[in-house]
Amino acid sequence: MAGETSFSIFLSVLGLGVAEVGAIAAGIEIIIGVLKMRAPGMTLSRMPLFAWSVLVMAFMILFPFTPLIIGSLLLELDRGFGTQFFNPQLGGSSLLCGRYTELYRTQFEQPATTEAVEAVA
Repeated sequence: MAGETSFSIFLSVLGLGVAEVGAIAAGIEIIIGVLKMRAPGMTLSRMPLFAWSVLVMAFMILFPFTPLIIGSLLLELDRGFGTQFFNPQLGGSSLLCGRYTELYRTQFEQPATTEAVEAVA
């Protein structure tokens, strides 16, 4: 039973990593698309507001997911190879553990909670 649980967690973290790579790739693709597909002679200052909003959104996708994928990779290394990145008692960084947890909560838990509260109100 413990082996099945460990394997399911491994697949969950692996699936999360694949989703994060997909999000980073989508952000890069959107940035390149907005910057390369402008009309000839159009400067960044003359771009429409919608194009600017898409560009800003792509950067907002790109920057938070990069540390998340690094954290997921470190977590997978902890589980698979016995490294101790997140275990302060065995030489890991408590700062790293706290920052990764804080970043995860601000990116995934709080927005969902805020949307649920706003939907009820």
